[in-house]
Amino acid sequence: MSIIIYLLTSILACGNKETTAEPSSDDTAEVEDTADVEEASFLTEAFSCTPDLDGSGVASGSDLMKVTLNSENALCNDGSPAVMFVRRAATVADEQNWVFHLQGGGGCGGSDCEKRWCERNEKMTSVRAPEGMLEKGILTRGPQNELGNANQVYVYYCSSDNWAGTQQNVEVDAVDEIPAFRIHFNGKGILEEVFSVLEAGAVSDGGEETLPPLVGGGWALWTGTSGGCQGVMNTADRTAEYLRSLGVSPWIVCDANYSPTTLDLPAGEALDTYVAQRKLRFEINQQYAQPAFDQSCLDAHPEEEEYLCDWTGYGLRNHIVEAPLFVRMSLADNTISKAYIDAGFTMEEFALGVRSLMLRSSSEDGNEAPERPIAVYGPGCTQHVGLTDNEWFFETLIYVNENPVSFHDAVVAWMGGMDVAVVDTVPPTNSVCGEATDDTD
Repeated sequence: MSIIIYLLTSILACGNKETTAEPSSDDTAEVEDTADVEEASFLTEAFSCTPDLDGSGVASGSDLMKVTLNSENALCNDGSPAVMFVRRAATVADEQNWVFHLQGGGGCGGSDCEKRWCERNEKMTSVRAPEGMLEKGILTRGPQNELGNANQVYVYYCSSDNWAGTQQNVEVDAVDEIPAFRIHFNGKGILEEVFSVLEAGAVSDGGEETLPPLVGGGWALWTGTSGGCQGVMNTADRTAEYLRSLGVSPWIVCDANYSPTTLDLPAGEALDTYVAQRKLRFEINQQYAQPAFDQSCLDAHPEEEEYLCDWTGYGLRNHIVEAPLFVRMSLADNTISKAYIDAGFTMEEFALGVRSLMLRSSSEDGNEAPERPIAVYGPGCTQHVGLTDNEWFFETLIYVNENPVSFHDAVVAWMGGMDVAVVDTVPPTNSVCGEATDDTD
């Protein structure tokens, strides 16, 4: 089969170990004095705020139905059971095909979880998750979606750890007015339980949906948006190896979190500030959640550089090799850009950085060389979410040689064997951008 590469090359109009001494008798006395210190309160009781109880993070409906994961290793931040939503394949012929989606929604790592609990705790609990959810984007079923007839699994995000945390009942230190508290960071365990249930054949809580066992013969798309995209990066290679062990062909799609790196941004104070912030966030996450990052990335770097394995623009670009990878990112993404702008970059510098990262990814091997080039789709728009938004998955277009290409069309062509590199400029030259929404996951 011939391979077609679409590449727009116009220039941005806006411009790039330790030993421990034996304790003395005084030291021993100090330990005894603190042995009975009261354990910190759990997340649900630690704070004085009244959490906002509106919403669940998904729209209630009956397209995909809830499956509660009854495992002590699959708990949300607040100890409630993790959940997923499922829909059986539309036809017998599609019952060996799967579309997985990891929901996003940011995260927290330490004392900042207080603010998240008080303001966005639907991302930390499953107590308000509806019995079913509406289809959307890649999970839409109908003639417009060539991927829609597969088994569908939408994994609800409630661990605030980008799907990689490995710790339960963690005590977070008090900071200023925020008291010490305890919390679960269970993202890795949640996904392990998802696959355990799917291998046996998942049944929704009300019995409305019964999925066939996850078994070989077909393909599986492992997808995520925003924080879910970061979860995809953290899990891509080990998930691909697992799926392949079942005889399923894995494909990876990462949406709305391809953050430009030091190679794509101008040197200076802004870059130094941004890198320092990433390092601090990595250290906090290591202290509390102890995330399971991509092992080949960790193996490739000394301890002081391991923070790179938490940077999507670096990890996806250099260390995901066990399955074909497709990345979509709006060049002027209105969510991911915030941290860069706060560090001192302009939106123009951020957009140019995203574009540089995408073009490098599509044309050059990273530290580890995948079998196929990374496919990239970069509209010159501001919209964050693309994969689970109908308008931005099906209707937003980039014109290539006068031919309109949607995100959906590009993914289908890529799965059909084409190497895809469709990248616009900012302001957009070839993109038809829809109205940006406030979706952040």
